[in-house]
Amino acid sequence: NPANEFPDKNWMAVNDLPGTFSTGRIVVTFTSFQDDINPIYSTYSDDGGSNWSVPLRVTGESDSNQGSQPFFFPDGTLGIIYYDFRTSDFHFIHSSNAGVSYGSPVKITDVVLWDDPQLRDGAFLPSATADRTNGHIFMVYQATGSWGIPKIMFTKSRDKGVSWSTPV
Repeated sequence: NPANEFPDKNWMAVNDLPGTFSTGRIVVTFTSFQDDINPIYSTYSDDGGSNWSVPLRVTGESDSNQGSQPFFFPDGTLGIIYYDFRTSDFHFIHSSNAGVSYGSPVKITDVVLWDDPQLRDGAFLPSATADRTNGHIFMVYQATGSWGIPKIMFTKSRDKGVSWSTPV
């Protein structure tokens, strides 16, 4: 790793769903701060954390992202949501092989972040999970609603992140 690089906001998901091709896999995602760019990386372990894959860049080479959150679908595949600072929106990316490679990102929604002026609040840190039965994705995040009032927003996907509901 270059001297000017440091990992931040690492999140972990463990596939405890029995009978899938990736049962027992641990996936960690994090933002790699490198001067002007901040891509998301992932790494995984299939032996309880004794050995880890070489970190793989999930997002683009010149991206500026944060708040990655990995989760497993009932079939053992992997999803990650994250915030994109350059476009001011949330994205979802899918890995059909549970972290070995990734598809193209899908825009979830634009967002006007609510960033409390007096608190360090993590405005760009979403939270998400996939339903353990049907794989629906549920995501919440902090945003500025109408008239500049802070809100907790909710959106969901019923098709593995291909499309998303209008946030409420």
